[in-house]
Amino acid sequence: MDDHQRGLFGRMLDHIDAYESGRLPLPKLVQDLRGLFDAANPAS
Repeated sequence: MDDHQRGLFGRMLDHIDAYESGRLPLPKLVQDLRGLFDAANPAS
């Protein structure tokens, strides 16, 4: 895992925290997590 991927996964955790605190609705969380996961390209 490179630094770019680590940063994206860190942002994913930030989004989960925002959801858990009520600042982010579930559909937006799912959309954002999917985009960040795709951008991280974990298969490489």
